Amino acid sequence: MVYALRVIYADVLFIINFCLDFLVLLSVGKILHFKLKLWKLIFSSVLGSLYAVAVVTLNLNGLFITLIHICMSMLMCYIAYNFTSALGYLKLVILFYMVSLLFGGGISALYNFASSIFLSFGQTRKGLSPLVFMAVTGIIFLFSMLGGKIFSKSASVSKIDAQVFFGDKSEKFSLLCDSGNLLRDPYSSLPVVIIKEKKLRRLLSKNDETINIFGLIDSENKDEIVRLKLRFIPISTPQGRSLIPGFRPDKLTVFHNNKKIDLDAVVAADNTDSDYGGTDGIIPSLLVDTI
Repeated sequence: MVYALRVIYADVLFIINFCLDFLVLLSVGKILHFKLKLWKLIFSSVLGSLYAVAVVTLNLNGLFITLIHICMSMLMCYIAYNFTSALGYLKLVILFYMVSLLFGGGISALYNFASSIFLSFGQTRKGLSPLVFMAVTGIIFLFSMLGGKIFSKSASVSKIDAQVFFGDKSEKFSLLCDSGNLLRDPYSSLPVVIIKEKKLRRLLSKNDETINIFGLIDSENKDEIVRLKLRFIPISTPQGRSLIPGFRPDKLTVFHNNKKIDLDAVVAADNTDSDYGGTDGIIPSLLVDTI
């Protein structure tokens, strides 16, 4: 009986996994309009590639290892992206797996197609050439980006302009409609609009004095707390539960289909580096859908 031995080179395995992980992470970020940081994508891809090499080298398998696979994927997403809620993080991981399946299945299919058709491109019985591998990966990347645009449109993710009035001031903001924003103000049960804290400073300022609403969390300045009608809204993230400061605006107006519509909602501040798809914050989709 003759046994065939399969030789896997660790450096080749690392490079292939790094390229695929990086492209998957990049694709997901582009689909969701995240503000991406190159070093985070690289670090996450390196971590995933080292894990893949370790699994193959040590011949690890079984149900426990499958759970470790899932945990590693979640860790890669945690490192690569910024997110504001546990639900958003869950959606992110699911999309990561969907794009990964697209890459894996697509590459396998194109490999078989190239093996039987494009022999002149360097295909041998031992496997595809690096050139063909890069071409196949590039094709899958383009398909994932195209699918992402279609997915974004079908998901009715849109932006809307809003104007927030407080005291004698008002400011206009561009907001991203987010179906994952299900926050409610515990005091009034109103939906919560989240806006970057820096964008709110001028609106909340008093006598040209800039106000950082997060600075009032542990403050004893009761006058400012009363003036801002300050309240604290619980939010769940992968790091745990925390509180973000919010206030009840005098009026919140959104502009939709050349109409001005007043909405009743609480505005909360976010001091993370979330990009919100290039907007100033997020507004619950359910609130917009009622317009």
